Amino acid sequence: MKPKTIRYSSQFLLLLLMPLGFWASGCGKSAPEVHPAESRRVAARTFAVQMESSTDTYLASGDVRSRTVSLLTAKVPGYVRRVLVREGQKVTAGQVLAEIDSAELGSQNQKALAGSAEAQQARTEVVHAQQAAASAVKAAEAQQKLAADTYRRFQALLAKESVSRQEFDEVEARYHASQAQLDQARQALEALKAKQSQVEAKIQQAQADVAGTQTYLSYLRITAPFAGVVTRRHVDPGALAAPGVPLLTVEDDAHLQLEVSVPETLRWKIQESAPILADVEAAELLRQEVKPLEIPAAADPGTRSFLFKLVLPDSPRLRSGMYGRARFPVGVREALKIPAGCLVRKGQLEGVFAVDSSGRAEWRLVKSGEATDQRVEILSGLKSGDKVVENPPADLMSGDSIEVRS
Repeated sequence: MKPKTIRYSSQFLLLLLMPLGFWASGCGKSAPEVHPAESRRVAARTFAVQMESSTDTYLASGDVRSRTVSLLTAKVPGYVRRVLVREGQKVTAGQVLAEIDSAELGSQNQKALAGSAEAQQARTEVVHAQQAAASAVKAAEAQQKLAADTYRRFQALLAKESVSRQEFDEVEARYHASQAQLDQARQALEALKAKQSQVEAKIQQAQADVAGTQTYLSYLRITAPFAGVVTRRHVDPGALAAPGVPLLTVEDDAHLQLEVSVPETLRWKIQESAPILADVEAAELLRQEVKPLEIPAAADPGTRSFLFKLVLPDSPRLRSGMYGRARFPVGVREALKIPAGCLVRKGQLEGVFAVDSSGRAEWRLVKSGEATDQRVEILSGLKSGDKVVENPPADLMSGDSIEVRS
């Protein structure tokens, strides 16, 4: 039996192949939508692309840092009794932040105070004894003067034989005894003065001991060295504090700076008078003109770069540790630039509507570079002499005829 031959008309075959043609065209790369020949006319401004002088910049990234950071550590051993602040808390200069307990320092202070009190008491006793000795000297001087006068009178009487030799000998003996008593009283007074000097030395030593223990006791109270904010709390109550062990970190949050590194090959291309622009996006500081706090004199031998510290303006949102960038001018070069309004972004693509020789809009992908002063550098996709549409309407499409307006 012969197989049946199926015949199809040409119209049927055309209807069968038309969906396949549409499917094939849909699987290819999508092209920008183009208007037919009778496309509409759109009035718009155009810009002639040309080379312009542009400042060449180096973009450096870094961190926001406080100009003054203090790591507070324990100076004496003991246990942390109290921590009076939390992280993020603002503090004033001299404010007590933490307390350390040390029984040993307490006993040393009591011993020093007792030694000082004992020395003071010894001074009081010596002063009283010295006063008594001074009175004894005065009395001895009076007795010696009386004995001396009597002795001289009896010498005269003895020469006239008005007194006996025995009477004269008794007067002479009293005279020498009074002189000895005066010498003894004076020696006692001098000894008391020497003892007072020793007591005064002990008092000074005791006062120094008290001052020393008081100083060590002051180390038990951790205070803020300046006004700022507590950025880190390293210990909790009950922890053992030893000399050199970090307790708290305090930063001056009123004076912040951006620290960035510049390669040694670009260091001398930076002019000290040229403006430096800084960005800290998290703090909403954008394109802020800043100046170096100090010009680095030496490079870091490890990174072969110079560390620039840039003074940042005051901002309530600025915090230490934030990410920032700085643009350093390092020369002048020629670049293609267009107004920022010419650039159209569609998702992650960037493009412009160029005007071709027939005056129609043509969508063209471009790669943009640095944007400054409402102008964008074009790295690829355009050449000098091309025309692009400024601020293109949202419904502008490739193929639209552009009517240039003034």
